[in-house]
Amino acid sequence: LLRVWGTSRDITTQKAAEDKLGETETRYRTVADFTFDWETWENPDGSYNYVSPSFERITGYPVQQLVNRPKLLNEIILPDDLTPWQEHRQAAHARHETGEIQFRISAKNGQIRWIEHICQPVYNDQGEHLGVRASNRDITKRMQMAEGLRRQLDQIKNLQQRIKAESIYLQEEIKSEHNFENIIGNSDALKYVLYRVVEVAPTDAPVLIMGETGTGKELIARAIHNASSRSKRSLLKINCAALPASLIESELFGHEKGAFTGADARRMGRFQVADGATLFLDEISEIPLELQPKLLQVLQDGEFEPLGSSKTLRVDVRIIAASNRDLNYEVNHGRFRQDLFYRINVFPLTVPPLRHRKEDIPLLVNWFVDRYNRKMGKNITSTPAALIKHLQAYDWPGNVRELENVIERAVITSKDSILKLTDSLVISANVKTRAKLRETLAEVERMQILNTLENTGWKIEGTNGAAGVLGLAPSTLRDRMKKLGIRQSMK
Repeated sequence: LLRVWGTSRDITTQKAAEDKLGETETRYRTVADFTFDWETWENPDGSYNYVSPSFERITGYPVQQLVNRPKLLNEIILPDDLTPWQEHRQAAHARHETGEIQFRISAKNGQIRWIEHICQPVYNDQGEHLGVRASNRDITKRMQMAEGLRRQLDQIKNLQQRIKAESIYLQEEIKSEHNFENIIGNSDALKYVLYRVVEVAPTDAPVLIMGETGTGKELIARAIHNASSRSKRSLLKINCAALPASLIESELFGHEKGAFTGADARRMGRFQVADGATLFLDEISEIPLELQPKLLQVLQDGEFEPLGSSKTLRVDVRIIAASNRDLNYEVNHGRFRQDLFYRINVFPLTVPPLRHRKEDIPLLVNWFVDRYNRKMGKNITSTPAALIKHLQAYDWPGNVRELENVIERAVITSKDSILKLTDSLVISANVKTRAKLRETLAEVERMQILNTLENTGWKIEGTNGAAGVLGLAPSTLRDRMKKLGIRQSMK
């Protein structure tokens, strides 16, 4: 042995720092092991110095699995949240920044859980960076409550918008006068229409109301709605003939802000406002052909997209349509889609013109006189029979609406309690011809029935009875005899 050479170094300070760090880690572990949050201490190289037991409670994965394979965390973070997480982690490790982030993970049982992550860098007394400490809190319930609240707020917002839109619509309705508030008449033609109304009202079936202008199609639509299960909501309507073709789509389906020039704000369409109620499409034949497929879609599927929006909305709306045109004719001439016609023509109704129910004219006259008496402060109490007869002789091309206008003018100009007409209702040659023809045909029928009864000894039914000779049912013959005033005493 020639020589032993050695060196020594004082590591007292280093040993003390290590002991202090060990004590710090012990205290941290002691606290973190019992926290509800999932705590971590990550080394500068990305490995884990410590992972608290709550990691397994929150994620379902054993703590040691994350310690052995730190990339596990990237694998359970949802793809949409992975990039923001990686950017946050880079800032924490490379730039030693304190920060927080929220992300979602897929737990071992498949559940999606929201995590709120807060981290800060760890240094020793010499300022050396020792890693990153983090606290990860499961905020799934909080986020679910927030999402539920957001949905409720959206529903409230939509309801407020719908109420506002419906209120605006009702104000517009109040400003406009309807022909009359009740259906007036006692004719067989009107009774049949009302019978059909009672049949269809309780259902949600689409109804197509046909009839000439002024016959009261909207009134029938309101009767259907008021007798339906949707009557607690207002009947909303849109007159397709009163709007330019360029605006009908926006009125029906609504639009987003900026959807077209002049669209300065979002607007709900009538279909969205009428969700849960009834929409009356008056003069549906005027809807442009290019818009009809979109209307067909909402009638079939209850779905549509507002102008300028890619979001599909679902609605539950009952449709009542009306037209003063022959839609079959429009279909045959390529102006109305056949599939749309079939969709709205589930339950057709035809409102008779006033000339086909002239027996209702006295009732209508009395109703209009009473209405305008109250409105104008008049006291007209008498309507001459000759006046009623004159009104019944007129053909009324404008139907009930024209009659109302005539009576309103008469109330204005009548100076005493007796109603006097100011309109010179010209009875056309065609009307006179039809009236004369009806009288002639009735007389021919009367004479034929009388002759047959006399030839059969006034025997109505049975072998060689008049009903069999005329080819009528006995009950039908008796009805015709009653209408034509034929009695056996005339023998």
